[in-house]
Amino acid sequence: MIQNRYTCVVLALLLSLFGCKKDSEVNSETFKISDERVSADVQSVTITGTYSYSGTIDGKTLELGRLSDMADSEAHRLLLQGKEFSVTVSGLRPNTLYYYRYSVEYGGKEAYRTVTSTFETNDYRLPEVETLEISSVGISRTEAFGEVTSDGGGDTVTLRGFRWSQSHNPSVADSYVSVGHGMGSFSCELTSLQPEKTYYVRAYAGNSKGIRYGSELTFVTLAKGSLPTVTTVPITDNVLLSAMAGGDVLEEGSSEVLERGVCYGTAPNPTTRDLHVSSGSGSGPFMCRLTDLEPNTTYHVRAYAINRFEISYGGDMSFVAKEELSVAEVVTDRVKSISNESATGGGIVKSDGGSPVMERGLCWGVFHNPTVDGSHLSCGGGTGSFSCMMSHLSYMTTYYVRAYAVNAIGTSYGEEVSFTVGFHPGTPLVVTLGVTDVSANTAVG
Repeated sequence: MIQNRYTCVVLALLLSLFGCKKDSEVNSETFKISDERVSADVQSVTITGTYSYSGTIDGKTLELGRLSDMADSEAHRLLLQGKEFSVTVSGLRPNTLYYYRYSVEYGGKEAYRTVTSTFETNDYRLPEVETLEISSVGISRTEAFGEVTSDGGGDTVTLRGFRWSQSHNPSVADSYVSVGHGMGSFSCELTSLQPEKTYYVRAYAGNSKGIRYGSELTFVTLAKGSLPTVTTVPITDNVLLSAMAGGDVLEEGSSEVLERGVCYGTAPNPTTRDLHVSSGSGSGPFMCRLTDLEPNTTYHVRAYAINRFEISYGGDMSFVAKEELSVAEVVTDRVKSISNESATGGGIVKSDGGSPVMERGLCWGVFHNPTVDGSHLSCGGGTGSFSCMMSHLSYMTTYYVRAYAVNAIGTSYGEEVSFTVGFHPGTPLVVTLGVTDVSANTAVG
């Protein structure tokens, strides 16, 4: 028995010594990062890699900051998942040195931190811009189109436009026009050109690093010739958020008019770079419908005509777009001149809702909220005050009355008023009742 107990104790000791294997200490020899790649941009960095360790890790963290001890307020700490990891940190400062390291937690012990490494974010670059197209070349003008395709890594594009001259590679010493800022497409009109001249044009864009130019395009202005003569005619049919606008091509000039129409916008003297509607070609009068207008907004309109040489504009005319149509606004007046079988009522049409009031009047009945489907009387049309006499009423009956108005949108009603036929305010109301309980000297009535 003693020998058996001794054998068990020895086995237990052997198992404790050789049967259980502890995790090795996390240090530079046991924990290794391999295949690490650091890809930094202007304001971000992506770090990928693989770690190796034979034991169990509770967690691993990438620490990144502008100070080597990661004590700066902008420091980042990101948990890494899996043996293969990839993490991207954004919002970094451009052209800045950053420090990073890995922190490993295991077995409740103090975290192990790897040796600190560094990387540097890129600086902003010049923006990228393209000169896209030159079109509508005339005697003294043309249209240029460009696009800013990159801001240089996150820097704001503060200026963009076109430069042109009669020499190659126009730059800061030559004619230019500025067209806003930011990314995207842009266009403008190049003016004050000379006839029969070869011009070179480049789009440009600038940020904090400087200015970059797009590719160079060339065009030749047309020879002198007479321009079209066009006038703008008054606006008509200004209803329902649309209006008719037009012009008259009096003379075509040295060549036939290829296009004519109207251009419009909220600023004076609109051009074809603004909203515009074409209406054929040639000389003579023409009309176009302007649609999708904003209500109660002032618009400016000019007729235009384009021949082989140039574009001409008529005079500037303005108008206010009307509101979208609605039902008329009507109120009910008090009822007066009440007799035993008739009464006079009325109302006021305050607004026609943008469409003429074709009918207005009164509707009445013994129930609340009478409509034109019941008793009603028309009192003409239009806006303003009106009155009507209601007849063939029943004596001592209470009636409810509403004024109404009808336009192209529908029928609207005023508020309800009531009155009683035969009852005149301020006078006694006498009602005869039956007499009962008659005796020798008395009767109840």
